Amino acid sequence: MNRLLWAGTIVLAGFELWAASLLLSPQVSANYRDYYVTGSSDCWPRAVSGRYQLGQPLSFRDDPVGRATVRHRQCGWIAPFSAGSWSVGDRARLRFAFAVPETGLLIGLVAQGYIGTDHREQRVEVRVNGERLDDLVFNPTTQGFAAIPVSRDVAALDPTGVTLQFDFPDRISPLAMGVNDDTRELGMLLSELMISPLPQ
Repeated sequence: MNRLLWAGTIVLAGFELWAASLLLSPQVSANYRDYYVTGSSDCWPRAVSGRYQLGQPLSFRDDPVGRATVRHRQCGWIAPFSAGSWSVGDRARLRFAFAVPETGLLIGLVAQGYIGTDHREQRVEVRVNGERLDDLVFNPTTQGFAAIPVSRDVAALDPTGVTLQFDFPDRISPLAMGVNDDTRELGMLLSELMISPLPQ
């Protein structure tokens, strides 16, 4: 009887240790951990259809086309206004669903960083399908158009389309810039976007 009691105690203690290890180091996705566990991100990617036709220009301004981009905006975007849609927080994600061609892709953006007199540069870290590509750097001389080439290998990581993530290490609020009392941290204003096959 004592042996059974000891065996039960050991099993129970092992279960409690296992449960505690899950609490301390949960086996969850990076997005889940950042949003729910550590609170290091306020961007939880919601499910969107992402339907997209390659070569179709998209407006992110406050017009019928821009409002329809809700099907691409997973998280981290303010609702469109006349100039486009601002990112808000540490990251922002877009989803585009299409049959990925055998060539690579070229992502063209009409965008600008949130900069000012005392905040002259806005870096944007770009990830496609989870792979980090070259950073974008916005300053007074580089505002406007940006092109992001995506290799065939990176595009092929997801044959159903592209998940585009922007991270904003230099994000800053209008309050911190002395513009107004808005405390939301802004990084990039996205006005237009187009994805096309990479020219051979």
